[in-house]
Amino acid sequence: MRRHNYPDHAASERAEWNVVRTLLPYLLEFKGRVVLAMLLLVLAKLANVSVPLVLKEIVDAMN
Repeated sequence: MRRHNYPDHAASERAEWNVVRTLLPYLLEFKGRVVLAMLLLVLAKLANVSVPLVLKEIVDAMN
């Protein structure tokens, strides 16, 4: 777990959760958009992992 330069780590975690609690009503207002954004983020991560593997297969097939 990443530690911040805060004097009290527990206090920083509480502050982070307070930010999440503050933003939650706005995120829930656009629930569909948030879900779509998270889905696209996961697909982008999968594409970043799979493209080099696919290119390797293409190059190997050329030999």
